[in-house]
Amino acid sequence: MEGLIFFWFGLAIAIGIFASNRGRSVFGWFLLACIISPLLALILLAVTKNRSILSTDIPPADETHVRCTQCAEFILPQAIKCKHCGASVRPDTQFVQRITEQKMEGKSEGNQNLLTGILFIVALFLLAAIFS
Repeated sequence: MEGLIFFWFGLAIAIGIFASNRGRSVFGWFLLACIISPLLALILLAVTKNRSILSTDIPPADETHVRCTQCAEFILPQAIKCKHCGASVRPDTQFVQRITEQKMEGKSEGNQNLLTGILFIVALFLLAAIFS
């Protein structure tokens, strides 16, 4: 019976990791998988929208776009031609590097949060085993 409980929580942790890769809350999906079942949570997660994919419908902003040197309109940082004025532009490689570094920092923080959650769960199991 105890093996089944550990298997259940192991699958719930896997669902949390999968949710993180899809741009979702690790802890929220972990809890959902614990409550309703990892299989149902996996099915629900599979049919939800993947938030980690960058959408092309993002409204232009300084955080996601750069300005054209000719017309000052927002364009994507990897653009080689301005869609507004047709001017040739060089892709902003530093912008792409900054975005990549920010994503890596975010993943590092997410992994830290996941590790903290796992340690908390293990501590709860140990306390339950000691006091029962």
